Amino acid sequence: MEQKMEGFSENIINFLPDPTFAIDKNGIVVAWNHEMEAFSGIPAEEMIGKGNYEYSIWIFGKPRKILIDYVLHQDIITLKKIYPHLLIEGQKIFSEFTMTLSDGSLLYFWITASPILDSHGSIIGAIESIRDVTHQKKSQIKLMESQKYIGDIFNFLPDATFVIDLDEKVTMWNKAMEDITGVPSEKIIGKGEYEYAIPFYGIPKPLLANLILMPDEDLEKKYDEIIRDGDSLVAKICIPTFGIEGAYFWAKASPLYNSQGEIIGAIESIRNITEKVNAEIEIKKTISRLEQIINFLPDATFVIDLEGKVITWNKAMEEMTGVLSFQIHGKGDFEYAIPFYRERRPLLANLILWPDDEEEKRYASIIRDGDALIADFFLPTFGKDGTYIWAKATPIYDKEGEIFGAIESIRDVSKRKLARKNQKMQEKDLQR
Repeated sequence: MEQKMEGFSENIINFLPDPTFAIDKNGIVVAWNHEMEAFSGIPAEEMIGKGNYEYSIWIFGKPRKILIDYVLHQDIITLKKIYPHLLIEGQKIFSEFTMTLSDGSLLYFWITASPILDSHGSIIGAIESIRDVTHQKKSQIKLMESQKYIGDIFNFLPDATFVIDLDEKVTMWNKAMEDITGVPSEKIIGKGEYEYAIPFYGIPKPLLANLILMPDEDLEKKYDEIIRDGDSLVAKICIPTFGIEGAYFWAKASPLYNSQGEIIGAIESIRNITEKVNAEIEIKKTISRLEQIINFLPDATFVIDLEGKVITWNKAMEEMTGVLSFQIHGKGDFEYAIPFYRERRPLLANLILWPDDEEEKRYASIIRDGDALIADFFLPTFGKDGTYIWAKATPIYDKEGEIFGAIESIRDVSKRKLARKNQKMQEKDLQR
């Protein structure tokens, strides 16, 4: 036997850390190391000299061919059917094997089998090593499950989002990013040299995520608006090269850290805000035209937006209240009520945006005329001796018919009220 296994050393095979055994070319066990004894529970003296595939009974419960036998017989077609996870390198064969225990749990093994050659290069037997990789495999499965979980969340994000590593190469590119750019993730993952900017700018150039890894003050100036929020960058920019007519984007980029707190990359989310910006531009144009119109109105008039903040305060309003337009523009929280009531409280325009039956009851007389509110009341807190007020408020619509604010006109009708009161007194005197 020693002549057949020339060059084979029992001491060496027993020194190997993995369970290992060897057979001769007739399938007879010629070596069964200490690790194999511990692993199988079968002493070497009981296995040495056995054939007819008995070395597989402890695994499968019956004798059958295993990886080491296919090294001798080279039946690759059958081998691939039995071992789906197979790697062949020359005469060596590698495979992953899974064993199900009685409790249903799984054990994973990495098996290596190769021929044993004599000094002339002829096959005289085969050797197989088995490594328990259950811990590594389960860790790998958990990692894959975790990555899938993260990937599912990443793809669920409504904003177009991508991730780059420290080499500034794309590692993640979500579904929303595919939709906004038309570039599938499989065509951009692994790409660097700013290739991910081409769908936006038509040329490769740094994006906000790159500024997280490599700050560049000159590049930051090219954004319409950019602010730092902790270690993040938030920006707005108009990209005329995007789409047919260009587009406005909001973007936020942040560093990504590993468990040791070291930066390992950057993530960027991008949102197309073209419709919102265009709507804001249109509203500004509308407000500008509105300001020009209401400044010519004889009645004191102001306009508030959907947040209840003043966007227009005309000349007549300045004269009535003594509050200049620049002092009240942009103010909310009912500050514009203070000149009239000496306290913050809703005015008629607020009731257009936020109807409130209890507030309406505070007016002595209030009527609805279509979508307008009209009130006639005495205001004791305004003027030296109080003031009789007539007010009208209506909603303001944009060109799409959506409400974007409310307008209120206020008229001092004290002279008219007092004139009518005097007239009635005179009529009573004449009747006496």
